[in-house]
Amino acid sequence: MCADDLLDPKNDYVFFRVFSEEPDLLVDLINVVRVDEPPIVEVSLLNPQLTPERLGGKQLIL
Repeated sequence: MCADDLLDPKNDYVFFRVFSEEPDLLVDLINVVRVDEPPIVEVSLLNPQLTPERLGGKQLIL
């Protein structure tokens, strides 16, 4: 697999799909970024649905 075949994790759609489906990965990411803060144990997404309206005005590159 070539790096060009992978989806860009900085893309809003990719980021949302990965972390909404695997919230434990989001907890890990937050804790890695906030090393000097108390660890996050759990996250709860207020709106876990990705709708076209949420992507309005954003460029979707797949």
